[in-house]
Amino acid sequence: MNAIESNSDLDSLFKRLNEIKEKREKYLSYINENINKIKAFREEKAKYIKELKENKSKRDALVGDIKNLIKSMKSLKNEVQFKDAGFKNPRRLKSLIDKIEWKIQTEVMSFKKEQELTKEKKLLEAELNKNTEFLRKYNNFKKNQDNLRNELSQKLNAKNQYHDVVVNSAKKADELRNEIQKLSDEIEKKKKLLDELREESDKIKERIAVLKGEIKEKQEEDKKIKTEVNNASFNTKLAEIKEKLKTKKKLTTEDLLVISQASDEDISFN
Repeated sequence: MNAIESNSDLDSLFKRLNEIKEKREKYLSYINENINKIKAFREEKAKYIKELKENKSKRDALVGDIKNLIKSMKSLKNEVQFKDAGFKNPRRLKSLIDKIEWKIQTEVMSFKKEQELTKEKKLLEAELNKNTEFLRKYNNFKKNQDNLRNELSQKLNAKNQYHDVVVNSAKKADELRNEIQKLSDEIEKKKKLLDELREESDKIKERIAVLKGEIKEKQEEDKKIKTEVNNASFNTKLAEIKEKLKTKKKLTTEDLLVISQASDEDISFN
């Protein structure tokens, strides 16, 4: 391999090293950029996970409250057993009692008849008291039931809202987790490419070192040959000058220059 071929190979190798350098810088930039993205995604994911846990805790607490409310409603309902067949309107009973009272006070009747009406009146009064108490309990039950239903409705709505937030936060966290995994996989691919480029770069540098050694060796060899050639030419010229001096011929300017470069030993006639 001559010097021109070696220099051409060196140029190609240095060109490839520059290409590798540009690729490595591009890959490193990509890796750093996506590491920052992963960091941001992880922070955002942590926020969603925190939000998920907080709202899940609130939702679960409401589920417990809802169960207690349903239990309270069942318990309240058991206290008042309403049966249409056994219930009579207190106003209707009061009207019947008033009629009997009026009849006893205003009509002439036998003692037996009066006793019968009085007995009927007492039965109606007992039934009135019974149904009035039932009606009071029932109205109270309805009022409490409505309150419990309203509270239950509010808690169900709140529970559903918390549940929606939990579902949305879980979805967002999963999306970010997938995005982080995707970026991590891409970073690993780029790292493998960087390793391949590093290996290629090391081999090229080794080859460059070998070529430089070969070029240096060739240059030293060429220099040696040139020196030998120059020395042979110089000695030939000296011999000519010596001959001129012996024959007392006139020396040229070039002859004088050669003599100035020669040592006393070189121009000795011994």
